[in-house]
Amino acid sequence: MFIIINSLELEIEITREDYAGFTMYFYYQKNLKKRIVFWTAPAFIIPLIATFKNFDIYSYLILTLVCGSIFAIFFIFSYILIYFWAKKIPLKNGFILGKRKINITDEFYIETSDKGKGEFIWNAFRSVEENKK
Repeated sequence: MFIIINSLELEIEITREDYAGFTMYFYYQKNLKKRIVFWTAPAFIIPLIATFKNFDIYSYLILTLVCGSIFAIFFIFSYILIYFWAKKIPLKNGFILGKRKINITDEFYIETSDKGKGEFIWNAFRSVEENKK
């Protein structure tokens, strides 16, 4: 649990670039291990299935390199696609983008914007992290 001596009030503005940066951080930093396993496992499994009956180590290695290259291209393409997709997702008049006021107290995290208000107890948060920016 967080201990806050005084309440803190902030005013921020979330832009499309901020949203895209957060999405990229979450998509690749928080789930990077899962994504690597998801993209590399087929590169080893597909050649193994293809050469199962007449297994030859050289054929397996060549197919693994080919599949690995194809999956690496898909991985890089997905990274680029997610970045551009993340910048387009929030609607211009939606509630994610824009100016908002944040109040942090001992009991609550309160976020207010021209579109609405949210009030959350601290137990609602799994963790609070800060990225390098």
